[in-house]
Amino acid sequence: MPDKQVIKPLLTRQIFTLASIILLGVLIFTPLTPYISGIFGAIIMYVLTVGWMKKLTERGWKRSLSASLLIVLTIFTVLIPIGLILFLLTNRVQDVMENSEKYSYMLRSTIARVENYVGYNITGSFQGENLEDLITKFVEGAAGSTLDITIIIGLMYFCLYYMLINYDNLKDSMRKYIPLSDKNFERVSIDSKEMIKSNAIAIPLVALLQGAVALIGFYIFGAPNPWFWFAVTTLGSMIPFVGTAIGMVPLVIILYAQGQTFEAIGLGVYGVVVVGLTDNLFRIVVQQRLAEIHPLITLFGVVIGIPLFGFLGLIFGPLMVSLFLLLIKIYKEEYY
Repeated sequence: MPDKQVIKPLLTRQIFTLASIILLGVLIFTPLTPYISGIFGAIIMYVLTVGWMKKLTERGWKRSLSASLLIVLTIFTVLIPIGLILFLLTNRVQDVMENSEKYSYMLRSTIARVENYVGYNITGSFQGENLEDLITKFVEGAAGSTLDITIIIGLMYFCLYYMLINYDNLKDSMRKYIPLSDKNFERVSIDSKEMIKSNAIAIPLVALLQGAVALIGFYIFGAPNPWFWFAVTTLGSMIPFVGTAIGMVPLVIILYAQGQTFEAIGLGVYGVVVVGLTDNLFRIVVQQRLAEIHPLITLFGVVIGIPLFGFLGLIFGPLMVSLFLLLIKIYKEEYY
């Protein structure tokens, strides 16, 4: 009879330990999934503020005071501007909700005019109440997410505070639990920081610049509610495949529906030529000062990241893809 293969006790213990780690990890992190954006938000804020934390503590500031000051600064420079943009959007959405029939009629009449002009039935069996149902669902979803957003923000700043006051020990603590050599750990750490800085600074900065250029066009062509559409255009600029069109196209339609044909055409041309060209210009200038990211990494990263992390997927999606490729390279170097 052939000898039976016996699993070595060391391998058995290793398998048991890994299985226990995976099981406990799933049990711990599954309930945190809806709030994972808060943890990633804290990581972004930490990377952007840890340099200032070091400077303040080197000048004799207490760590708790330095961390608190930086948190207050991030609230005024990041949280409040985002809150103002959301406030503009919420107010306008409420107006649309209260006058949904008017906007539904405007949309249907505009589409009908376009269909008559091109001689093609675009909407088919489109019905106005579909738009009203969509608006209602959007508003209800936004209201229902208010509590989650509050928890995410609280978690983000709670984590950020303790990360900042322990900034000098944080990397060593992480090194103990990550099974990589010191050399490769540094590679992952440096690449992650560069990617976070590039996306966290470049994406919002380019979006704000594009929004500002679009805002000038809104005033030139007499667009209604220019600051609301500035907020929509700025947010849309951060989303690949959508871009500034999410603010420009509806506004062109509204101007056309109101009989302002010249203004609608002018704003459309302005959006394609001026806003489109400045987008490329801004991205080139900003990316030259930060880490360059391959367009395909950004493309696949955003597609993967947004469903996982929501808005922060714009930053952590490309980071995940880059780290995935880097870890494959490290594995090949160490074990082959």
